[in-house]
Amino acid sequence: MKKTATAKAPSKRSAAKKSRDFIPQTAPDPTDDGYVNLKVRRRLREQLRKVAAIEEVFIHELTERVILDFIDDYEHKSGIKLPQARLSNAASRR
Repeated sequence: MKKTATAKAPSKRSAAKKSRDFIPQTAPDPTDDGYVNLKVRRRLREQLRKVAAIEEVFIHELTERVILDFIDDYEHKSGIKLPQARLSNAASRR
């Protein structure tokens, strides 16, 4: 009997490694004070990291997209247009 060569299917581990190995081309500047730290539950952060890996984007870009979508949805449903000024500035202008 001759053994025939069979094509080996890629393992789940190699697919997971490929998504984990994604290295984006540019990173945010840590000295840029336009970014802030947000505290979110670990489970949500891990799910966000997984989606970012699948979409091949930075987690901060995906977070920004999610927040902008939430704000747009809120403004649309409530009929309230949020001011662009900081909250402390908006309160003093009233």
